[in-house]
Parts: sequence; structure tokens; C-alpha cells
Amino acid sequence: MITAIDREGVNEQMRPATGGGPARYQEIMRAISDEISSGRVAVGARLPTEQQLCSQHGVGRHTIREAIRGLVDVGMLERRPRLGTTVISAEPIIGYQWVPGSVEDIANNMSVTWIVRPHGQSIVADQEVAHRLGCRVGARWYRFAGPRLQRDRSAGEPLCFSEQYVPNTAKARRAIATAATSPLDVPLQRVEQEIRAGLLNEEQADALHAEPGSPALVVVRRHHDAKDRLVAIGIHTHPADRYSIVMQLPLGASPVPRHEK
Repeated sequence: MITAIDREGVNEQMRPATGGGPARYQEIMRAISDEISSGRVAVGARLPTEQQLCSQHGVGRHTIREAIRGLVDVGMLERRPRLGTTVISAEPIIGYQWVPGSVEDIANNMSVTWIVRPHGQSIVADQEVAHRLGCRVGARWYRFAGPRLQRDRSAGEPLCFSEQYVPNTAKARRAIATAATSPLDVPLQRVEQEIRAGLLNEEQADALHAEPGSPALVVVRRHHDAKDRLVAIGIHTHPADRYSIVMQLPLGASPVPRHEK
């Protein structure tokens, strides 16, 4: 995923693996980001149309769309139907990562998103719930759940339906309702991450403005403490049409993510 734009140019994550310099769409990304960060294009302003940008940069519409998509991914632009493309940040923002690769990534996801209209309830795991959570039957949890949105794009569609399960104690309930977290909040934990296919149930579909029974991708994270006890569970259910990871697999090189959306 494109995560940042260096002040001196295009971030290394934005460079193709061939070493031949940035692709044309990346050069345009840098040019537009420089216009925004310098203040020549203000936050809240709309970008020119795709056709105008094509004429300005002498490229085709596909190249312009790739450049704009990259700037949307880093949180600088927002595209809305019939409203065009609007500048929402003068600086790149590390965005939501669908498959976090570290404790830092998990903390970042919680910092750049929030659960809106959350519902909290105490539950006791029956056989079905225990199988879903990967816990023992009879375990007592506090469930904190609702649609998750990016903070800087709160008017857009939710990213996913998030369910957070923690021990049913006052301290854990307060912690799970906190707006953000840091890597220090999950010290010495082993995190097991599972990705699986699923279908949206009625609760999830209603919160996500989607159809019940439609395909979904589910990311489950189980947190174990130093004694390998299960201490927290997160289940994040994404409508299939809002979740995509595209990767470049250059010959003789490690995989380099191109973008997520």
C-alpha cells in the first residue's frame, strides 16, 4: 500500500521494482501532492476534472485515474460521485491496512478509524459463539461492535463491521471503548490472524448498507498473552466489493504492494 510521500520526492514504496525511475502516474502524484502541500491547492478545494488533468499533464485518462487513486490511498484526496475530487489533507496519512503485518499496524488502524454507533453487550459463549471466536464454551466476554469508518472520510461507506471481544470487566470495557490505541497497549502479545470468506448477516449488512447474504471477507485476530491465554478477539467483516489487495510480483524481487482499496 502507498503510505507516504517524501518531501524530496516519491517514497521508495512508490517506485517500481525495475529501478528505472517512477512511473508516469507516480510523477503526477508527486506533482499534485506538491501543489497541495505547498498550499497552491487548498484543503477543501476541488481538483480539475480528469479531462483537464489529462490536458495539463499530457497523459491519458487511465494514468490520471491511477495518480488520483494513489492520492486517495494516502488520505490526501477524496472522490465522491457527482461531486468530483476534493482535497481533504495537506499531508499524506498512513491509511487503514486490510491485513496488518505488525502490532504497530494494528495500532495505526485503530488510530485512523473509529466505530460509529457502537453497541456493547455482555455475552456468554455458547457452542456456536465459542466455535466462531475460538474460545471455550462458557467464556464471558464484552462485545463492542459497529461499522468502522476512516476518520478523515467519515461521510463515506464503512470499511467493515468490527466486533471487539474483551473480558467482561470494567477495566476492559473502558479500554475497548477508547478512541485510539498504541503498540504499548498490546505488549508481549501473540496475535493470530485468520482471513476467511463469509456472508454478511443481517446486523452486518444493515450497518454496512449492503445486502444480507452477500459475500464478505473476514479478518479475525486473536490476542494471546505471555501465558498463551486468549485475552482479546477482533472480527472485522468487509463487504467483498470494498476489499481488494493488488500486488506486483516482479521477477527476482520480494512482493511489492501496488495499492489497496
